[in-house]
Amino acid sequence: MNFSPNTLRARLLLGSSIAIAGILLGAGLLIFFLVRSSLVAEFDLALNSSLRAVTALTEQNSRGIKLEPEAAKIPEFARKKTPDYYAVFRSNDKLVATSASLNGKAIAHPTPAQGAPELEVVVLPDGMPGRQATLSFMPPYEDSKGNNTPGTEVVIVTVARHTHDLDEKVMGLAWLLVAVGAVATLGAAGAMFVVVQRGLRPLGQLAGRIADMGSDDLGERVELSNTPAELGVVVLRLNELLDRMQSTLIRERRFTADAAHELRTPLAGLEAILDVCTTRQRPAEDYVKTLTKCQRIVRGMHLMVDSLMTLARADTQQLSVTISRVPLAAMLQEAWTTCSGNAAAKGLRVGMKVDPRLCVDTDTEKLRMIVSNLLDNAVSHSDAAGWIRIEAKASGDRVELAVSNSGSTLNEEQVRRAFDRFWRGDAARRNTGVHCGLGLSLCRELTAVLGGEISATSEPGGVFLVRVVLPNRSVDSPKVSGEANSVAKRLESMTT
Repeated sequence: MNFSPNTLRARLLLGSSIAIAGILLGAGLLIFFLVRSSLVAEFDLALNSSLRAVTALTEQNSRGIKLEPEAAKIPEFARKKTPDYYAVFRSNDKLVATSASLNGKAIAHPTPAQGAPELEVVVLPDGMPGRQATLSFMPPYEDSKGNNTPGTEVVIVTVARHTHDLDEKVMGLAWLLVAVGAVATLGAAGAMFVVVQRGLRPLGQLAGRIADMGSDDLGERVELSNTPAELGVVVLRLNELLDRMQSTLIRERRFTADAAHELRTPLAGLEAILDVCTTRQRPAEDYVKTLTKCQRIVRGMHLMVDSLMTLARADTQQLSVTISRVPLAAMLQEAWTTCSGNAAAKGLRVGMKVDPRLCVDTDTEKLRMIVSNLLDNAVSHSDAAGWIRIEAKASGDRVELAVSNSGSTLNEEQVRRAFDRFWRGDAARRNTGVHCGLGLSLCRELTAVLGGEISATSEPGGVFLVRVVLPNRSVDSPKVSGEANSVAKRLESMTT
């Protein structure tokens, strides 16, 4: 069992122990001060009671201020061990009477306002700590007939008491709270240890379940019984991660197999052509034809390698974007010139609906690659004597390009895979070496780099439609330039 400070178990135990100790300390301090205040208040109440008793026995007569003899008989002042003290002073600070416990020693006193006793902590004449209560008042005047009238002289009475017993009680309370707090903290830490151990048990089971999973087989999923809700989210996300990893692994294996297949076929074709060429001497015209075939195969392989490198850079986000204004109609016309020969050979009818004034602010080279791949894909997969439609329009801050063609036989599932790398609709791969199935994948990655969206649908009647939506910050002028008019005429001449 690992109790390293970096483990979750140790952090939970340490954190909970500190929290419990802090709570107990706060509660102990609160109890200590409340009980201490209560004890001091009770002590002061008794001290004030003694003060009132001495005050009640103080009177004024014709001979001056005197204290009744009964004051010396009050038990608090008469006990032998730590007796209380009292002293009575006239306003001129002349001593009137003192308790026998003072034994001739002096006791200091403040001069409080009349009617309100003043309490303070003092050092008593015997050198021990105590508390003192002092009161200024006018004792009643008693005449010779025993009648009492309001007095005329201020008298100061002070009473002091030892706090030894009070201090012992307070100290005992403090040690009791410390001991209880320490025992409670240790007990709570032990209980938390058991709770943490049980609470982290599913986490250990999860770690063991992950350790038992095969490194090569990602088909297994984590399943735990009685999984806590918090850990259930982790299990769910972990299974989702495994799903993504499995999908990535499947795509990687499929990609490796497809890449090997796509490269093997043209290489085998090259080898066969060269083998046949070297069997015997041939006319120069045959060698030219053979080299032309080899050149076409090599160019196709070069194009596939370039596409793979572009996709790899897109995957690692290493494609930079340079924004410039691109006349979309002129770019479509330029890209179509490379496809027009194949389109004419298949007898395709081409319809274009593009405003020659339409421009888009984007990366020229990347848009050219998207357009070229879309047009090549449409020509390659159209049926003989079919048709192709190319449309582009601006909508607010976006530009939409749509390329559709006839002859589609793809179902909904196949359309969803149309952007997968090396995927082609013909399972037999009859066009291997000519089309490697990277065109739409490249379009998707480049469109994402440009901040746009791309989608494909197979509509009723065998119509395959690819729609590209790109952001556009430019506002085009409605004025048609001479160059735009020329492009418009070329587009019209392309439409058959």
